Amino acid sequence: MISFIASLCCAVAALVPQDPAAAPPAATLAVRGAKVHTMAGPVIDDGIVLVAGGRILAVGPAASVTVPPGIEVLQAQVVTPGLVDARATVGLSGILNVPHDQDQLEKSSAIQPELRAIDAFNPREELVAYLRNHGITTVHTGHGPGALVSGQTMVVKTAGRTVEKDTLVPLAMIACTLGDGARGGGKSPGTRAKSIAMLREELIKAREALARRKEGDPPVTDLKLEAMQKVCAARCRCWCPPTVPSTSSGPCAWPTSSRCASCSTALPRRTSCSTSCVLQRCR
Repeated sequence: MISFIASLCCAVAALVPQDPAAAPPAATLAVRGAKVHTMAGPVIDDGIVLVAGGRILAVGPAASVTVPPGIEVLQAQVVTPGLVDARATVGLSGILNVPHDQDQLEKSSAIQPELRAIDAFNPREELVAYLRNHGITTVHTGHGPGALVSGQTMVVKTAGRTVEKDTLVPLAMIACTLGDGARGGGKSPGTRAKSIAMLREELIKAREALARRKEGDPPVTDLKLEAMQKVCAARCRCWCPPTVPSTSSGPCAWPTSSRCASCSTALPRRTSCSTSCVLQRCR
């Protein structure tokens, strides 16, 4: 547990901005590790990390880093920078796993890009603390798979403060699901072809709306359209996990080339069976 705490301390130390013209603050915490991984050079044996005001002051061998008297010193076998979870639903999905703490998937409609992760993220959720205690200090989280377009994702620190203080990127991606996971269970879309057609329609609407705005038309309040316009304007991307057709019993049968979902221009060949290829756009 001490090693986890040491990992956390070193990572969170990079969160708080400081005035570069201000005098360096006095160290308030030291972490001493048998091995210190900085990710910027070789591993330091018997290393020290000095922290002040949420910032790392110094890192180096214990023989060359002076620890001020009277400050707290944490001991650890291994000290590392904070880990990053590249995709999760933590903060929207809760530890109780009951309906009232599961906000990662809203099934009333197949396409809901307007659902913001920051409106559902709970920074004090126990699962957020669980990740933090195991050295994960940054997470890309938000709406999960299970709908054609389930909502937005965000990048957030796991410090457990407030949404405003912990958020790094309020809109990272639009979460999509293609293949069996997007089927509506009796509702649209019922097939992969229908999924792609519905998604293409929304992208075309967004592209046309952007063109009208460039021509001087006033913006129209439409949260879904606004979100998809950000995709078309390359201000965010669609995130779509790779899926393999459930009926495949051998090598993947998906085509290795695709066309832009917005304008149908041929895209480069792909060697992967990832269905995310259909969400590539022309630049």
